[in-house]
Amino acid sequence: MTGIPSHNEVAYSPDTVERLQRAFAMVANGHAVAVLPEEVLLTLLRESRERGHPAERVVVALKEAWRATARPPDVTVEAWDAVYRDALTRALAGHFRDVLP
Repeated sequence: MTGIPSHNEVAYSPDTVERLQRAFAMVANGHAVAVLPEEVLLTLLRESRERGHPAERVVVALKEAWRATARPPDVTVEAWDAVYRDALTRALAGHFRDVLP
């Protein structure tokens, strides 16, 4: 896992960026989860709301965390792409409807 060299270092707290990267790494390493945990996505959405970020910022954060995580050799490109698309779909759905407590 590598750091995310992006604008997200100022857009999101280091803890949130690290949690995203760890979550993708957990999925990549087969830690009994096939999708990003809901709590990680809610943390991203909560911080986005607090900082007034648009949906595009959520997309960039997810994409960069996903790209920073190496695709496991035994996972097809299509399956790895599906992990990102699932996280993106769920995060955007949450962004555009009020899912936060």
